[in-house]
Amino acid sequence: KKIYETLTAKLNEFNSVEYYYLLNSWFEKEQYDDVNKYINSVGCKYFIEQIDLKDLGIV
Repeated sequence: KKIYETLTAKLNEFNSVEYYYLLNSWFEKEQYDDVNKYINSVGCKYFIEQIDLKDLGIV
C-alpha cells in the first residue's frame, strides 16, 4: 500500500489508495492471527472468502 501511495501521490490532491487482501478460510485459524494483525497494522483490510461490495463502495 505504501508503495502505491508514493507512486500516485502527485497525480492529484484527492488521491486515495485502498489495498485489500482476499484470504481463504485457512487464515481464520488462530495460528495465522499474526498475519491478520500485520495486514491491519499497515492500514489494509482483509476479507475471508469474499469481499463485501459495500466495503468497495459499489453498493
